[in-house]
Amino acid sequence: MTRDRFNRLYELIGDRVCKARGAAHLSQLKLAQAVGINRVSIVNIEKGRQRPPIDLLWKIAETLNVELVQLIPRKADFDSANDGVQLSAEDLRAIQLATQGNVSAARQITDFVRRAKTRAQETT
Repeated sequence: MTRDRFNRLYELIGDRVCKARGAAHLSQLKLAQAVGINRVSIVNIEKGRQRPPIDLLWKIAETLNVELVQLIPRKADFDSANDGVQLSAEDLRAIQLATQGNVSAARQITDFVRRAKTRAQETT
């Protein structure tokens, strides 16, 4: 798996944590306190910026009353999340250069460019 694909994997995990937390009607602060970390870590996990170890994911799942496997995307889920327009290596290098290592900014620009290319393909 490339670094970009790992980033996407953790974004999907974060999205699942966020949805499960919402379904459990638990604030980020309450979840953080329950699993022994700070609220900022929960924010970063949910945004895909922090890669939680498996034992922490286990605690999160237990606290949210879900199975651990519900927080980890299957390969089919991961692949379907990457369907659509794929950016070239040149596009990705340009985005990395422009964002100077800012992962959040790179993700936002990458998503924007993918959406723009998808729309352009739909109109042709």
